[in-house]
Amino acid sequence: MLRIGILEQLDLSSVLRRVETHSKTGLTVIKQGNQWVELYFRDGRLMCVGPVRTNATLGERLLRDGVISPVALQETLPVVGNAQHSETRMALTLMDLGYVSHEELRAWATRNATEVLRALLSWTSGEVSFEEEATPPADRLLVALSVSALLSSIVPTTPASQPAPASPKPRTTQDIQQPAPRTRSIPDAPTLVSASSLLDDLQDQPLTSAFPSTDALPLSSAFNSGSANNSAQHSPAVSIGQP
Repeated sequence: MLRIGILEQLDLSSVLRRVETHSKTGLTVIKQGNQWVELYFRDGRLMCVGPVRTNATLGERLLRDGVISPVALQETLPVVGNAQHSETRMALTLMDLGYVSHEELRAWATRNATEVLRALLSWTSGEVSFEEEATPPADRLLVALSVSALLSSIVPTTPASQPAPASPKPRTTQDIQQPAPRTRSIPDAPTLVSASSLLDDLQDQPLTSAFPSTDALPLSSAFNSGSANNSAQHSPAVSIGQP
């Protein structure tokens, strides 16, 4: 596994976008202390996220998230039998029985991947590695997603600048000399100022300058091969392509 760099010196969203741009196939690992996340790519598409940190089956997770009903799960378990821990078999059986559709599974996988990426973008330290041609476990549910689209739905754009408040009207000599009428004083409401430039430009930028030390692998050398040599080794797991 090749070490790409550390989060303190690179933009994780740019790294992931480059994986998609160069149609890479393999495993991207983002590690922070004892925590790590695995992102499996095939031809630049995010196929699945790991590791699964729960003993719950795919059916139980779909039930928990409201994708299927308790009745659907109860009627599916006898059909899958001992293969209920296989995400592939569970997904195929649920679709065969009409309890879930391709679109519903894609939407569910999209939500989960988005939440994982949102958490990763909040990490301020850690390291990023990439293993060429690594494939996900055979029993994982594979749903091809665009990581650029997921990132665009997470990272807010810089808010549009608001027009400057109008300058107060200059006071004339007459206004200053005349005594103010005896009325009850009402304090002025505070001026609301919008935030500006909360985030840097999110467009891809060369990352070779982000690795001044020799222990970090320049990203350009990790992702400089053509996509023609990066054909994915198709897993026997079910793959839900983009509609």
